Amino acid sequence: MQKLEDILPKILKNQNVFLGQEEKRLRLHWIGVVGHVVAAQTSPEKITGNILHVNVSTTVWKHQLLYLKNEILEKWNRRPGYSPLTDIRFSIGSVSSLGKPGHLAVPIHVETSRLHDQDKKFIENSLRSVSDPELKDGLKNLMIREISRRRRLQLRRDG
Repeated sequence: MQKLEDILPKILKNQNVFLGQEEKRLRLHWIGVVGHVVAAQTSPEKITGNILHVNVSTTVWKHQLLYLKNEILEKWNRRPGYSPLTDIRFSIGSVSSLGKPGHLAVPIHVETSRLHDQDKKFIENSLRSVSDPELKDGLKNLMIREISRRRRLQLRRDG
């Protein structure tokens, strides 16, 4: 059995009660880097050296974030306020709510409408060997959003 004095600070931190200034600053910086949707599924815990440690709500989110880690690092390192990071370590753990309540990602059917037939076939073929349905669904959503994001960027560049 754990002592209340040992677990109470963790509970208060997870509920965003009595956060210190540095913790608040870290969480706000994280939201600015990843956005409210990802922030709702994650919780930046600490920086040791040049490594950010982040708790993630599920294995699906952990895998998605591992896929996006380089992009997140680039965004983090471009934003002022913290020293550049060399790595981010994602762990399944307790996540305090950082995202906007009720804020949802762009619905998948909207994102899917931007895909070409070859994109849909690529996604289907890429995920054929993934047997875990939760992971497969998460990766599919991630791929749809990433391809759609690239299409939007290309449209902006092409004018």
